[in-house]
Amino acid sequence: MPVSSGGGSHSGGHRSGGSSHSTSHSSSRGSTRSTSHGYAHGGSTSGPISGKPYGNARPYVFMRNGKREVFWQSGERSEPSKFGVFAILMLIAAFFLPFVIVLWSFGVSVPKRIDPASYDSRIVIEDRADLIADTAPVESSFADFREKTGVTPSLVVVDEESWVGFYQDCETFAYHEYLRLFDDEKHWLIVVSYPAADEVTGLIDWKWQGMIGEDTPETIDLEARWKFGELLQRRLLRADPEEVGEAVAKAFDELGETVMDVKFTFPAAIVIACILFGVYVLLAVLILRSHARRKRFAEAQPAAPGVCPYCDCKVSESDVTCSHCGAPVKP
Repeated sequence: MPVSSGGGSHSGGHRSGGSSHSTSHSSSRGSTRSTSHGYAHGGSTSGPISGKPYGNARPYVFMRNGKREVFWQSGERSEPSKFGVFAILMLIAAFFLPFVIVLWSFGVSVPKRIDPASYDSRIVIEDRADLIADTAPVESSFADFREKTGVTPSLVVVDEESWVGFYQDCETFAYHEYLRLFDDEKHWLIVVSYPAADEVTGLIDWKWQGMIGEDTPETIDLEARWKFGELLQRRLLRADPEEVGEAVAKAFDELGETVMDVKFTFPAAIVIACILFGVYVLLAVLILRSHARRKRFAEAQPAAPGVCPYCDCKVSESDVTCSHCGAPVKP
């Protein structure tokens, strides 16, 4: 069943809609624990791999393209785990990414266009009050809006006396007009009612009411419906009765400029999602760096005894630092 998209009057202003009609219807550099990134020690006596000497650690030298890197590890030399780094990354992603996706879905609204070919998307313009001289520009505006959104605008303009006494209010009348005109839930009907001018003040207290199909919320959300109501209310206040068609058409034109834009409905959720994604990226970088470092260590060779592992100069058993380069040669 169609729902109210809002309404208004000359004297009462614009009111919001949105509810159903119910009147009659209802890694860091330095020491790193190898098990923390999914690598097993080669034995129970293997110590951590470090870039600095410690305890009874032995030096290992990695050389590539003339560049030297020295590793230190105590006990038996550890071997890389068969549990690959990408499996680790996938496990972490399986933990983080669902939270990121859910939070992002809360924070971002992407309007979904309806396919006009999926229903009878004919445009209806009924001017029973004989106020619109030329309906062609109005129909063209409605067609443009339908092309952008898939929702079809329609317009009914009536004299107030044609429904007063038969329906409770303008909203009830608009509801029944929608049911009379359409069998689908993808139209957006605007009903504008004009009474006779007040005999004393000359005021024409017009009313308007929108009815929109239940299949449209993912395309025309409550914010868009409210914006349209504000646009139409302002234009009708400035328009003569003979300009009602133009006022409605321009309101749809202005709404159509932004209605399909991506909307950030809950900025805090976006911020949290970005933070979580950033944490995942940081963890991934640290794990990949640690993995690359361990690959280099796996290719490193034990340093020759009596030689500085950093510059290959000879050192004695009593030397703690290399006399040539000053690097530590013992823990």
